[in-house]
Amino acid sequence: MTRYEANKILNEVREGAPHSEACTLQCLHITGDYQAHEPVRGPVLDQEAEDKDWRGRVRERQILVGRSKE
Repeated sequence: MTRYEANKILNEVREGAPHSEACTLQCLHITGDYQAHEPVRGPVLDQEAEDKDWRGRVRERQILVGRSKE
């Protein structure tokens, strides 16, 4: 099983699809999320995703590209 397949199965589990506990644990091992201690996980994983509109993301990208050309 690849990391991509493991992430796909874990997404299905989050949505409520029935998968065995053994399969879920194997996926967690493959992705590195099983028993991950705090320094590995970092604070970002415990926060809600920011809801920015697409214009803000495009503008931020333009700024980064402009700075890289200087």
